[in-house]
Amino acid sequence: MSAVHDEIAMQALSVQTTAVKEQFESYLHEFKESSWYPDYFADRSMSKVKKDKIDPEADRFIYPLPPTDEWHKRLEKLAEACYAYSDAEPLSQVYLISFYLKNAIECLQQGDIKSAIKFCGVYSHLIGDTCEPIHAMSPALLDVIVPPPPEFLGFELHANVEGLKAPVNITGYQPKLLGKNLKQAEMGAFAGLIQSHKFGAAQATPIVQTLYAKDKEKATALSSLAQSESARHFADFIFTVFAIANGDANEQVHHCDLCELPYIGNSVDMLYRYQPIIDASLVPYSGGKMHPLSLQTDIRLANTASNSATIVATEADKANYANNQMQIESVHGFGVVPPLGPPFTDDHIRNADIEFFIVPGAYSEFSATVGLNPLFTESMPSAKFQIMTDGEIVAESVIFKPGDQSQNIVAKIGNARFLTLRMSYVHTPQPEQLTRVSSHLAWVSHGVWRDPCLN
Repeated sequence: MSAVHDEIAMQALSVQTTAVKEQFESYLHEFKESSWYPDYFADRSMSKVKKDKIDPEADRFIYPLPPTDEWHKRLEKLAEACYAYSDAEPLSQVYLISFYLKNAIECLQQGDIKSAIKFCGVYSHLIGDTCEPIHAMSPALLDVIVPPPPEFLGFELHANVEGLKAPVNITGYQPKLLGKNLKQAEMGAFAGLIQSHKFGAAQATPIVQTLYAKDKEKATALSSLAQSESARHFADFIFTVFAIANGDANEQVHHCDLCELPYIGNSVDMLYRYQPIIDASLVPYSGGKMHPLSLQTDIRLANTASNSATIVATEADKANYANNQMQIESVHGFGVVPPLGPPFTDDHIRNADIEFFIVPGAYSEFSATVGLNPLFTESMPSAKFQIMTDGEIVAESVIFKPGDQSQNIVAKIGNARFLTLRMSYVHTPQPEQLTRVSSHLAWVSHGVWRDPCLN
């Protein structure tokens, strides 16, 4: 648990509109208390008599057991693999997002404000626990990263980090809408849960280092950053619950930039830090150099309203593109390369996948522009792009050779829960071909997903 759950809740409330705060005024005690319910009722064997002393309706509000659906089992397996370093696994808690959003919104719409506020309060605990640094990064791993000095061998790391009781302050924060309807809001809250977990994990090591340096004041300040991050995400949750329940969200924008949605898995090469890179393509073994994420486009089809810059490598290129009415345009989106290691044979499949969890019905269509980054002039492999929903291919691009013009790709996603963006090499250069390039790995074709969006 975090030692400041009720403070997280109250700070999130403090930045809401006057109209929202007025609805909480009669139920502030219930709001604060419900923020502790997952701790109060952590023992599922607690008797009804003991529960009734705290809240006769406790079973209505405490965390439900996880579903047994195949989709959730898959998320649990992914959580075990992705969050082995953590005592909090946000992927395995997705079902709780749906439960608390749905119940809070429905209670408000039915006029049961007290219950809605209690559902919100319990959800604040989930965010607080997920972002708590000593949950986000397990003490067992921290002991490897920051070996305890001999005098700290008896120092109970979990309790001392959690017990810092850091202040929470989000004064001036403007809550944001997580989605215009329940399903979109689930996806927005899911992104917030993942982001808060990453934020908390980033604070864990420096907090432990400062505690071992006997600088508790600095450790508390670092913990304060994480607790305040929890409050910001919970503020978004409250804002969204009331906006949807009151019908204030209907006119909002109806799309989701996948660059802002956390992916749940990928198979991108280590030269890209084992992840898709946003708005850039990395230059292999360059000491950290990058090229702008770019595509070759037809000037006649270019979006004149775009803010993208035009980038051309040489004067000769400029003349060539002008003659052919083509240009190289820097774009927004994902840069990827598939695993690049041996064997260098045509039957060795090289896929760069990015996988997302989506809520069925939140969006109906995926769209992007795809192609190979033309700034890598010695690229060799041809490649294709595929859209997959729940493991089935629903759209596929043409096969691109280096230098080809980009292509728009659109796919209906139906009621899928898992969306995969795949870039595949159609062939692999043979070893004798690789000797023709100027430097090691200059042969690589870099994939580009421009403006990957759910609509």
